[in-house]
Amino acid sequence: MSYSVETFNRYKELCDKSRSAVSREIQYLLNGDTQPKYGENDAKLKSLYNEWRADARAMDAACEKYWHIDAAMIVMPPNDAKHLLCRRMAAINIEREVYGEFVGQKFLPNIVADIRADLANSATHPESCACNYTAGWTYNNLNMLNDLKQAKIDYKASKPSKPSKSIPLTTPLLDDDFVKGLFKSVQGVEYDSKCPHGLPFYACMSCSH
Repeated sequence: MSYSVETFNRYKELCDKSRSAVSREIQYLLNGDTQPKYGENDAKLKSLYNEWRADARAMDAACEKYWHIDAAMIVMPPNDAKHLLCRRMAAINIEREVYGEFVGQKFLPNIVADIRADLANSATHPESCACNYTAGWTYNNLNMLNDLKQAKIDYKASKPSKPSKSIPLTTPLLDDDFVKGLFKSVQGVEYDSKCPHGLPFYACMSCSH
């Protein structure tokens, strides 16, 4: 052991305090509530997370260990009805980050089941959305999330694509009077008058061209 007990305890206290602040800020999401009960400001949550991240880096440096993965906080989805489940998933990822996978995983089965039940909505979300996030999870947890992603793919494949609207190509019909008038203006003769060859002008190749 390359660090003293005093050093360990000093930095552990800092980390415990800062990660507890992060967890309190997301409890309403972890518990499945749709309205915030403690925190409601994503900017504040990110600030608290960054404080914990700095404390974790300091502890690792002081103890010459790599106990913590130095990762930026997951991007919080929009705070609207279409992304409530995604925000819960983001909170679970944050809880896993600050307390470890063993703690974060207890929330995972319920949120995966809820997202599966909402494929009509969640299957339309981009790959970057928290409901598609798998980084950091391992073993059965990762398998569960990959199965969810496959369910989304299968759902989208089961929906027929909408046929594209084609614009019919039509040939404009010309009015008889217009054609006759055009013939007279171009050829200088009446449309149905006879040419020197005894044929209507429009029918004579020599006279109409």
